[in-house]
Amino acid sequence: MEKTQFSIIPKALAASRTVVMVTE
Repeated sequence: MEKTQFSIIPKALAASRTVVMVTE
């Protein structure tokens, strides 16, 4: 479970940054 969370979090952050760049 923990390994999955550590795997998903960076992907979520990367997706959020991409959305922010597109929004700006």
